[in-house]
Amino acid sequence: MTQFYRGPDAVITQDLFVSKQPTYQRFAMGDLRSVRVVRASTLETVGASTPVWVCSGSLGSVGAFALLTGDTAISVPSVPTIVLIMATAVGLVTAAVRSLRSRPFELWALYRGEFVCLYRSTDRLRFGQVTRATRRVLERWHAELGEFD
Repeated sequence: MTQFYRGPDAVITQDLFVSKQPTYQRFAMGDLRSVRVVRASTLETVGASTPVWVCSGSLGSVGAFALLTGDTAISVPSVPTIVLIMATAVGLVTAAVRSLRSRPFELWALYRGEFVCLYRSTDRLRFGQVTRATRRVLERWHAELGEFD
């Protein structure tokens, strides 16, 4: 039996999809249809990107530093208030981005008439490997049966 993927939380062979995420499950590959990846929206993807993460953290640090040091060269009384508002906004963005980063990727399919979650992971690399292996197996199944999904 050919193995297409073997990892700590999934095994994919020509005949079976065995997953430990979200729970231990076994699926017959021949019964899987309409396999789909559930992804975050574009806004969420951009918000969870490393540049946004780094820039928002850096901007928050600069704002907090300016607020705490109380630069004497700035004589406008509203500047500390503006800096405090800016630091609060950056903190909220950072918290939102952190929660988006931990949002799992899910692989769903129609299995014997029901939509099921085949696999779930927050690890983008591992999720990509499982998804590619699943698609390779299903392409073989459909080519042998003369079907297209």
